[in-house]
Amino acid sequence: MHFRQLLRSLLLGIFLIGYCIGAGRVTAMATAGAEVGMSLLWTVFLSCLIAFFLIDLYGKFTLVTGETTLVTFRTSIPQWDTSSSSHAPRTSAAASSA
Repeated sequence: MHFRQLLRSLLLGIFLIGYCIGAGRVTAMATAGAEVGMSLLWTVFLSCLIAFFLIDLYGKFTLVTGETTLVTFRTSIPQWDTSSSSHAPRTSAAASSA
C-alpha cells in the first residue's frame, strides 16, 4: 500500500512537469545543451519549478474568479484586445476616432 500512496502523490507532479515541458522547450534545451554544456542545467529545474507554481496559481485563480487568466488579461489590459484587425496597441487618439 505504501507504493500506491507514493505513486498517487507523485502522479500530479509528473503530469504537470510533462505539461510544462513542450516541444519548444525540449528543442531549446537540447540546443543550449549542445552549445554550452551542462552549466545551464539549473535553468531547466528553475523553469520547471516556476511553471509548476504558475499552473497552480492559474488554477486557483480560475477556481476563485470563474474566469481563465487569459480572459482576465484580455478584459483588464486594453492592449491585449484582439477584436480589432490590427495587432498594434490602441492609442487614445486611435480609440477616440474609431
